[in-house]
Amino acid sequence: MLLAPGIVDAQGILLLAHGGRDDWNRKVLELASQVDSTRPVEVAFGMANKRTIQDALHRLEQRDVSDVVAVPLFVSSHSSVFRATEYLLGSRDDAPPQLEAFARMGARRSGGGTGSDPDFEWTTPVETTMPISVTTALDGHALVAEILLSRAADVSRTPEEEVVVLVAHGPSSDEDNASWLANMSTLVEQMRPRTRFSRIEHLTVRDDASDPVRDEATAELRAVVEAVVDEGKSVLIVPLLLSYGGIEAGIRERLEGLQYRMADQALLPDERLAEWVLMQAMERQWRPPDLVDAVASFGAVGHDGALYVYGGHVGRTHAHSIRNISPGFRRLVLEPGRTWEELARGPLLQGAVLVSDGTAI
Repeated sequence: MLLAPGIVDAQGILLLAHGGRDDWNRKVLELASQVDSTRPVEVAFGMANKRTIQDALHRLEQRDVSDVVAVPLFVSSHSSVFRATEYLLGSRDDAPPQLEAFARMGARRSGGGTGSDPDFEWTTPVETTMPISVTTALDGHALVAEILLSRAADVSRTPEEEVVVLVAHGPSSDEDNASWLANMSTLVEQMRPRTRFSRIEHLTVRDDASDPVRDEATAELRAVVEAVVDEGKSVLIVPLLLSYGGIEAGIRERLEGLQYRMADQALLPDERLAEWVLMQAMERQWRPPDLVDAVASFGAVGHDGALYVYGGHVGRTHAHSIRNISPGFRRLVLEPGRTWEELARGPLLQGAVLVSDGTAI
């Protein structure tokens, strides 16, 4: 597989985050700064906020980015915010019904939402000439499992006598909640072989759901903790949150009067999340198509935004004859969607040296 450094360098990352208090936002910006040393990154805060997304895309354009990988720094891909964001970025055909509410929220937070543009459309996809692909959220990624294990270890004393309880915010709908729990189960399965904890439980507290659903989630959380205490074991609460800033306080309120220890911090800050962002982007980056022939010892050079390849060996290793030399002279314009072009053929060559002087090869 050929890699094209010029294309990779021209790709930017749109880092999407819910946003919160200044300290919460600062941690996200610090994460973005870590990634920015490798790849251009701009942050868009808000819940499917078209204004902040559009502004972040404009900043990427100013940094000479040719295409964008949008990386949602969300706990889960299964939410109305995620789906609304997909729609705004052009990767979903139908706007979810919640988009209208997110638009009103964004407009209020921007002081009316119109600024110098009273005709700004909050519920239509963003306008940009850059191709945009959207990755999944944190979901059940292995690096998330590693971080959660670290958070549990930080407050652990005797792992064999402790039960870890992963607690996530969770969505409103039952369907989305089932997907959250499935991803959390994946995290638990990755954590189990690498720990001596008695066991690992997981659940969601569903703060934004109706009162009956929320009350049921609270009762389930308390029942899990009480059962562990009745066993004579200690409870380690590890919130599956990006950063502390309010939700963890709600978890403490629900557990009032019960014995437990809570992790000192959420997922942020952690350098492994910078690694996760880059891994997500790399999975979606454009890769040039394979060479037409499976060749070795070919000549190649980059020139004027294209890759030129000439000749090369196409036979078995150490089997040399003119039949084993590719006659091809080909060009690939380094842009997504382009394919190899056949150019005029020349003499059969192996190990040819191609050089560009900036005007010609």
